[in-house]
Order: sequence, then C-alpha cells, then structure tokens
Amino acid sequence: MLDKNYKLEKGFLAEIPLRFRSGSMAMLGIEPMINILNWSPPGLVERYFKKKPPEGEDLDLVQSRIVLSKITYFNPQTLDKDNLQTLLRLAAVMLDFPSADPEKMAELTRHTYPVFSSWMLMANKFMRQSKTVTNGTHAVKDSHDVTVDWCR
Repeated sequence: MLDKNYKLEKGFLAEIPLRFRSGSMAMLGIEPMINILNWSPPGLVERYFKKKPPEGEDLDLVQSRIVLSKITYFNPQTLDKDNLQTLLRLAAVMLDFPSADPEKMAELTRHTYPVFSSWMLMANKFMRQSKTVTNGTHAVKDSHDVTVDWCR
C-alpha cells in the first residue's frame, strides 16, 4: 500500500520520547496496523521495547503516534470508501479531534504535520470522487460497526 514515491509523516514520530523512538520506528515499519491498534499479539510491546516498555501515558502517546504515522503509509487512491472512512475516524480519535472531517484535520495539522495534512486533502479528494456518504460537512458519519480487519 505504500507507494515508492510516498512520503511518511515523521512529525508524529518526533513527539515520541527518544527512549521509545527506535522501537516505535521498527514497529511502524514491520507490524500491520491491526497489531498496533490492538497491541497484539502478546509480547508485541516487549519485542520492540526491550529495555523498558512504555507505560501509562507514554504507552498511549507511542501508540497514537505510530498509528498516525502508519495512516500515511496507505495510499488513499487504493482504499475503498469504507476503509478510507475508518482511517479518517481513527485519525480523529488519535488526534482527539471532534470530527473526522478531512478538510478540518488538514487545516489544523498543516504547519505541524505537513505530510499528514496533504494526505488528508488527498483522502478528501478521493472520498468526494467515490461519493462517500457524509453528514453534509464532508465529515465521515460515525459508525460503530466498522472493523479494521482489512488492515491485517
């Protein structure tokens, strides 16, 4: 899913404390999204953070920043509308944004995370082309029945 000319958002990784950055980068490159979201299989965290695994708030920060970086691995052109919606909702949750509106997320992240912001604009373009169902503001409707099994 990662294009050879595709850019990865590195700004999120820069927010991870140095003692966890190497393990985070390895996990980002090796593990499928589903494993990162679920922190599974058992022993996953210990495998990448051998000296001292992140705990508490550090664990939440590491996980969210790996997930946000991993989102930019995906090429929006190759995703169907349901998978694209799932990634947009996931990004909003990880960034603690009130909606999964890609235009708003792009604007709010433009300076700090330029690659992520561009990814959001591209995702928005392909959502419009695929006539994705929205709530009128181009924000993805919330749905609790969506799974992330496709990103295994």
